Amino acid sequence: RLSPKELLVMLQRLGHVDRLHVFPAPVKARWERRFLALLFAVLARAADGAWADDVFLRVERTFCCGLQSRSPEVRRRFFAQYAARIPPALHERLAHVVQVQDWEFQAHTFWLRHGLALLLDAAHDRDPITLSYNSARVPPLFDFAASLAFALPHHGHHRRASRPPSTPGGGMPAAGGGEGARAEEGGEGRVKAEPMDEDDGREGSSGSRAAQEAAQEAAPGAAQGAAQGAAREAAQGATRETAQETARETAQAATRETAPSSNPSPSPPKRLEAEEDLPAEVSDLLRDALDFMREQSELTLGSLIDAVVEVVECDANAANALWSLLFPIVWTSLGKERQTALAKPMIQLLTREHHSRQAGMRPTVAQTLLEGVAMSQPQPKIPAEVMAYMGRHLHAWQVSVSVLESHVGLFPAEARCFDAVCSLYRFAGEEDMTCGLWQRRAACEDTRTALALEQQGYASLAQAAWLA
Repeated sequence: RLSPKELLVMLQRLGHVDRLHVFPAPVKARWERRFLALLFAVLARAADGAWADDVFLRVERTFCCGLQSRSPEVRRRFFAQYAARIPPALHERLAHVVQVQDWEFQAHTFWLRHGLALLLDAAHDRDPITLSYNSARVPPLFDFAASLAFALPHHGHHRRASRPPSTPGGGMPAAGGGEGARAEEGGEGRVKAEPMDEDDGREGSSGSRAAQEAAQEAAPGAAQGAAQGAAREAAQGATRETAQETARETAQAATRETAPSSNPSPSPPKRLEAEEDLPAEVSDLLRDALDFMREQSELTLGSLIDAVVEVVECDANAANALWSLLFPIVWTSLGKERQTALAKPMIQLLTREHHSRQAGMRPTVAQTLLEGVAMSQPQPKIPAEVMAYMGRHLHAWQVSVSVLESHVGLFPAEARCFDAVCSLYRFAGEEDMTCGLWQRRAACEDTRTALALEQQGYASLAQAAWLA
């Protein structure tokens, strides 16, 4: 059984072997799977945290074996070890990328994507995803909350709308109350309008008049009883409907009050109620759309960052573009003291010799770093000689020329910037730009004339002007 010291030495030697990249593809997959499994098992040991940290410092942080794995799951597990050992503060992460971490063993790769992942991991991953203030937005066709709730009218609402108003006494009028009243008035009119019999039939007619008067007295009582019964039934039905509606509204209000404040948008209903039943296909489509919208609205910033990190791991161009956008934001958020403290380590990182191993790559790490520095405000002061060297040897002449031209305009009396940008013009074959720069720098009119003649190809006249 190996002692902890012997195991550490063995892991270091295995890390050196892994750095050589001498295994063919079939053997490389098996080697990587077994070696990284052993290394992660050692790093994940919680019993001896100090020894695990020593292994992480001497093996993983030196060779970055886990971060170079082809498996996204393995990379994620090893990246969690980095994130757990580096403080989550933004300036600490940037200082680790620029100053602490030694990237020499990854010089043959675009290693800046790992630094970009460390910066992105410092974000609050539980925050909801929101659009920036200057994002293009399509105006909603209708209210968003109402679109999620689909508050369609209920059947009871239409029934209540068609119900007549209640009487001042609190009861509901009978459905045929008006017709009964008109019938009573018509009956009285007809009875009163009947002609009187002649004298010879007074005895027979007196009996009929008595019967009619009895019927007349009984009819209003019967009509009034029927009207009262109908009104009583209608009032009871209205009371039941009103009680049901009140209970429904009370339940909805209680649900809204007990809902958590962090998610104010109403949850989609389990069943859609409309005036007419929807087809099954339409209902399924609406439910699927609501489920999709709810799932997307519950995504957090961590989901977006995980996806962006995976894209950056696979595409160096995406890492180049994202670093050029993110580094100026991070640099601006730092205080002046921290910016001053990181300026010198940034210059040292830009002048590392291992950048020359990426001569055949596009983009290069040095070019990406210089682009981020050029877009920062306030800009870290990089020496003009470093700019000229990176422009000539590290394929960053476009960015170097742009930065040096701005320095020439800001500091016209500084000869170092003039010499550096002039050397880059000559390296790129820009003779016109070189002559124009020297004309701007010249203090004598004769010198400007000689430069103009030389630029136009009048060699003899230019020579005479130089010797005059």
